[in-house]
Amino acid sequence: SEDAPIPTLKVDPAVERTQIERVRALRARRDATGAARALDGVRRACETDANVMDAVLEAARRDVTLEKSVKYFVMFGASTGIRRSSELE
Repeated sequence: SEDAPIPTLKVDPAVERTQIERVRALRARRDATGAARALDGVRRACETDANVMDAVLEAARRDVTLEKSVKYFVMFGASTGIRRSSELE
C-alpha cells in the first residue's frame, strides 16, 4: 500500500568506522599523483561528449573512490542521459 513505511538501511556504526578507516588507509598508500592524473582524465571526459567509462575505470585502477569520480560528474557536467524532474514537467 502507499502508506506502508519504506524500509531504511541502517549501517552498524562499527562497520561504518571500519569502512572509513579502510578508505583512509587506501588514500594514504595510493599514488597521489597517479590518482590526481586519473581524476583529471575523468574531468576532461566529463567536459566533452566522450564516454567517461574508460576514465572512471582508470581512476578506479588508481584507487580513486567511486564517490570522488561521481563528484566530478556533478562538478564538471557529465551527461548521464538522466533528466532532472524539473525537465520532465
